[in-house]
Amino acid sequence: MRINWAIRMLHYFLLVSAVYQLLSSEWMVVPEPGKLPGVGVALFYLHAWFFGWIALTGACVYALRAYYEPDTWKLMMPWFSVSRLSTLFAALRKEVPDILRGRLAPMEVKSPLAGAVHGLGIMLLIGLGMSGLYLMLGVRSYGPMSLDVLLSFKIHELFGILAWVFLAGHAIMTLYHLALRHPTVEEIFDLRKKNQS
Repeated sequence: MRINWAIRMLHYFLLVSAVYQLLSSEWMVVPEPGKLPGVGVALFYLHAWFFGWIALTGACVYALRAYYEPDTWKLMMPWFSVSRLSTLFAALRKEVPDILRGRLAPMEVKSPLAGAVHGLGIMLLIGLGMSGLYLMLGVRSYGPMSLDVLLSFKIHELFGILAWVFLAGHAIMTLYHLALRHPTVEEIFDLRKKNQS
């Protein structure tokens, strides 16, 4: 996928919205009838009505953009192709030992492992957004949750835990690339560069 200004902005939107969603989930409070709203309720509304939509929209746009670049899409979504899965497993056998030895492939090399990890992250954000949307439409401040809404809540919680793991892993690998002075990572966050392949 080309790293141009739009991709950089998409990375920023996804980063800010995902981090806000994860942090706000620790302190937000679902509004209850008859209770004065506080900071926790404000965090909830930002979580549900603002940053949630940004994260879901950004993830969908990222996925759609990748879909129209067939090579990128094949790397990000190898799950339903035997040949692409075998390529991914071969990459795992080669790249994981290299990563542990501090020998990362150059950023310009399209790695099946990196592509699959990014694909999982995008699917995770979409899953979080869709389960959150189902909750937003189905949860009520009075009465118990219906079984389908409760199931969506449990899925949303599980995806939230996985998102923390993904975010931590992504941050560690980004710092690792920066430590190895891979310029493409720096370019992702450099808004002065308008177009970069």
